[in-house]
Amino acid sequence: MPRSPCGAGCVDHRVRRVAPVVAAGRLAHACGVLLLVVLTAPATALLGRNAWLGFHRRFCAAMARALGVRIEVHGEAGPPDRGALMASNHVSWLDVLAVNAVLPTRGVAKSEIAGWWMIGRLVAGAGTIFVDRSALSTLPRTVAEVTAALRDGWPVSVFAEGTTRCGRRPGRFVPAPFQAAIDSGAAVRPLALRYRVAGAAETTYPAMVGDDSVVSSAWRIARLAGLVVEVRLGQEIAAGRLDDRRELAAHAEAAVHGALAAARADQAMTGDSPLSPRV
Repeated sequence: MPRSPCGAGCVDHRVRRVAPVVAAGRLAHACGVLLLVVLTAPATALLGRNAWLGFHRRFCAAMARALGVRIEVHGEAGPPDRGALMASNHVSWLDVLAVNAVLPTRGVAKSEIAGWWMIGRLVAGAGTIFVDRSALSTLPRTVAEVTAALRDGWPVSVFAEGTTRCGRRPGRFVPAPFQAAIDSGAAVRPLALRYRVAGAAETTYPAMVGDDSVVSSAWRIARLAGLVVEVRLGQEIAAGRLDDRRELAAHAEAAVHGALAAARADQAMTGDSPLSPRV
């Protein structure tokens, strides 16, 4: 599996921070949201697909708000009324909240997350498809699971770089998950994720890279003032348009990289990004 070239040196600490007591309050609020979801999990498991996706969207949006994060949507999301593969770049665990607050999906995640306290239980309950990155022999089984979910009409999200990066230079997209879109006859929707500080430039501060733990990353994000996550929705790649997973991955990759480059160019010309709908 891909290894990130990014480390602690990529994280720019020249940001404005809130007081520790404010950060602690944000984390307490987020833990309260998590606890509420854990307590209501037996009931939400009985929901139909559309109702469950709506609940999942509201939960992710509430978690982002609790942490003081604003989500800006660029492009038309539309209802996830059929199976489609959402493919994006990967910067932080916050990506999961940002994507699902806009387009609720089942996700693909590394198997280690299943063992994380409380979070692992929630992620598994959200229908996540786990991939064992230490055993490539299991990859065909994972692709088959994604294919089955797409055929059943579920939207599925993948972080197609296969690992987190700081966000300055996006990585290559791994072809394997795109085979699931081909096999299931599903469309692919490229999503570009970009982090910045309100009224200021793009930032690498939220990136989870190097030896970061979830705890240290969560504390750093809770301390950050004015964090904005841009979710830039690309044009859907129609089902059947490309029948080679490498070509399909390259097409989605180019769309994401192009959206990020365009956002940076716009900000260089106009300053802070124009305010878009808040989730």
